[in-house]
Amino acid sequence: TELLGLRVQTARQTFEELRRRGMLREGFSKLTLPDLLVSDAGGPRHAVEVELTAKSRQRYWEMFHSRPRSTWGGMILYLTGWPTGLEYILHIAEKAQSSSIFVASLTDFRAAPRSCEYVRRRSPGVIKKFSLTTTPTIQEAPRVEVAA
Repeated sequence: TELLGLRVQTARQTFEELRRRGMLREGFSKLTLPDLLVSDAGGPRHAVEVELTAKSRQRYWEMFHSRPRSTWGGMILYLTGWPTGLEYILHIAEKAQSSSIFVASLTDFRAAPRSCEYVRRRSPGVIKKFSLTTTPTIQEAPRVEVAA
């Protein structure tokens, strides 16, 4: 499967790959798999989570601390489908000190999928931006205030 010229793997395909490789442990839950894995030209696979509604702060906190989500080798990209989703997830990720989590709104992604910028707070006043392209880049940028 491809999206924007990049290889995409669904959670079901990822599960089947892990099963074929004998990498599933006892008690493994499909819920721990990302919605999508996107491979970029450089090789890393980025986990993509599409969040249409909010989970509880506690649930995100648990996910950010207990899941080895960054084991795919790349970033963890959240697309949020509710008005305050970007700020909600950024806040929790910052508190959890999750350096591989970037967030964008689903509306922005739909409007410009090739140039959509995912962001994460690096420290007060500074954010990092990540764009998923055929050659992903990370750049420093001044903090952008997001209206809640």
